Amino acid sequence: MRSSTTRQRQVRAPGPIWAGAVDTVVSGTQASVTVPGGMLTDGWKVRWRVRAINTATTVGSSWSDWQNLTVYVPDPVSEPAVGALQVSPAEQADGITFTPTRTPALLAQVIDPAGQPLRAEAEIEHDPAATGQGSGQIWTGTADNVASGTQASIAVPAGKLVDGWKVRWRLRAVAGDTSSAWSDWQQVTVDVIQPGEKPLAQTTAPVIRADQSFTAAAWLRWSDANGDYSIIEQRGTHQAPFRLGNTPEHGLVFTFTKADAANAPAEGVRSGIKPPVDEWFHLAATYDAATRTATLYLSAPRWAPHSCPSPHGTPRRLRCGSVR
Repeated sequence: MRSSTTRQRQVRAPGPIWAGAVDTVVSGTQASVTVPGGMLTDGWKVRWRVRAINTATTVGSSWSDWQNLTVYVPDPVSEPAVGALQVSPAEQADGITFTPTRTPALLAQVIDPAGQPLRAEAEIEHDPAATGQGSGQIWTGTADNVASGTQASIAVPAGKLVDGWKVRWRLRAVAGDTSSAWSDWQQVTVDVIQPGEKPLAQTTAPVIRADQSFTAAAWLRWSDANGDYSIIEQRGTHQAPFRLGNTPEHGLVFTFTKADAANAPAEGVRSGIKPPVDEWFHLAATYDAATRTATLYLSAPRWAPHSCPSPHGTPRRLRCGSVR
């Protein structure tokens, strides 16, 4: 017949630290008593012993010999990691990330199980898919003493990025001599919007083949005929291939640039006509690629065709309705 026993253990270093018991242990089997948290400290040298008590008769055995034990808790292994990568400020459109500034911040959460402060390292390079914009690394930056589990922020300094560039970036975390793997490459397009310039709508890619004939038209109503407006323009890196709009000096305009350069002149229709104010009107513009002429129509009447250059062939997003 099997009897039920209770086994007890004591731990000392020096003097009693803790005593515990486990009940209903079947004779001939192993008893296990777990020391609760907060009782022992890393580095302590302690001793412990155990005895058995028959719970039916309350007869107990002698205490076992003391067993020596050193408490050793190994340090967590340092394994830096990064996650939750993002650019700020930024917006998403059809799966494409755009930043409206040349000095965005690159953000990521950095983690190390060992809990020590980390250094975040980032690098930016030209997107290999954006041919003609350059190649290779553009800039590297770091953020030091970032607490594990928090967000690292690395600001791109002025003068490194250019409006219109498509770039990619990645980030890693470093703890002492150990670093994480680099994150996957993150793509972002620099599309600078000046204060007050945000358009009513814009596409994520070119829409109009400006090297071919096309027509653009819109119904409009505004309260100031002297504003500097872009009704429709397909942007370039430095200059729009074409722009249908209004300027204080020339009224309604339909202009073109033949080179995507900062100093490229705009040519085309400068009508000198100010549109109606506080009433709806229809504006249309046509471009004939064969004859390289541009024509404007205001609520049906047209102005004589004007010679214009062939628009340059490096367009970006199409914008509708913005203040320049």
